[in-house]
Amino acid sequence: MHSLFRALHTSVVSICLALSAWTGVAHAGDIEDGMRRYLEKDFAAALEPLRKAAESGNPVAWELLGEMYFRGAGVERNFQAAFLWHLRAGVRGNARAQCALGVHYIGGYGVGRDDQQAATWFRKAAQQGNALAQMNLADMYHAGVGVKQDYAQALSWYLKAAGQLSANGGDAPGVVGAQIRLGEIYAEGEGVAQDVVEAYKWISVAAATGLDLAKARGTALEARMTAQQVAKAQVLAADWSKARRAGSPDASRIETWQASVELR
Repeated sequence: MHSLFRALHTSVVSICLALSAWTGVAHAGDIEDGMRRYLEKDFAAALEPLRKAAESGNPVAWELLGEMYFRGAGVERNFQAAFLWHLRAGVRGNARAQCALGVHYIGGYGVGRDDQQAATWFRKAAQQGNALAQMNLADMYHAGVGVKQDYAQALSWYLKAAGQLSANGGDAPGVVGAQIRLGEIYAEGEGVAQDVVEAYKWISVAAATGLDLAKARGTALEARMTAQQVAKAQVLAADWSKARRAGSPDASRIETWQASVELR
């Protein structure tokens, strides 16, 4: 199944939450208390301080409340309420909320399904460096959903997402998915010249994270390759990963939300 539509059946919004640096200045007491409790997964206790911070106009609180209502975390699940909180934060430029709005529109969660609106919001978040939004936008271009099918645009966005690093040097959400998609595209020649070596390179990069899906794709792909091709792809994967972590121009870095985030 296409990765964009698989994503709709998971907690995609919670993944979007992890992307990009926090936007907005925290309302010291309430937002710190709410975020701490949220990070501790004490969602019921996080609700009141986050609501107070939201009332004071804090976009981070708006986005977090949207996430909680979407997931039913600490509150009764309510997609319409989630949509309204995400919309409030999204129009203020919060990338995680913008990514979430793309999910709302593509899945019809709390709002009528609208693929074009989904693409619009994914694009807004993608342009801010949100890797999951970049991957989802690439999926839409690849499938021609909400936008005119454009394999070149799809490839460009997949590459942007695949090369990202988080603040601690790890993989940001959406990154590994984009790497797997690149492997699939090159393996099947979907909008690019078929190239099993390039395909295996990307699958190997993804498999290095330990993801079972990537490992399974790699095993299946090996059956179509010679030993020389596999060896060449492994060298390419190692070289690419080394260049990425060294800060090569083809490897962009983003800041991610982490439990140790320092509130300003």
